[in-house]
Amino acid sequence: MSLSSFLEHSSEGLVRTIDRRKFLKRMAIGTFSVATGMTISLNQAKTAHASGYCPYQGTTSQCGCNPTNGIYCNNLNSSYCSGYKCAGGCTHDTNWYGTGCWCTAQCTSGCHTVYYVCCDCHCHGTGCTCAYGYDTATAVGPNC
Repeated sequence: MSLSSFLEHSSEGLVRTIDRRKFLKRMAIGTFSVATGMTISLNQAKTAHASGYCPYQGTTSQCGCNPTNGIYCNNLNSSYCSGYKCAGGCTHDTNWYGTGCWCTAQCTSGCHTVYYVCCDCHCHGTGCTCAYGYDTATAVGPNC
């Protein structure tokens, strides 16, 4: 028996044993279940980023931190920042924000949507800002 006749015979036997109504019903239920699951997970992801993405009360409509005195603390000394937190003997400057920290708006650049957490610091007599960017893993655009 040749391979093509074997496949033809096997597929014909399989088709005869499948009940089309049951098959179509199961396909419809499966498709509906997958579509519902994807819709729920996408809505939850959007909600998570839309509300409460910032661990601090203050947010700005700007895309960047706009550092105090135009200086980022890690440019003075790499030990002055630990992520967005003041470190290396620096203290938080709470003159503008109660905690000294705030978040920027979520902005898209190229294929990435990012926001920054920023903290104003006093580092050995100099006012500066520590910042850390977070990619929300939202690919934007046709070439992403």
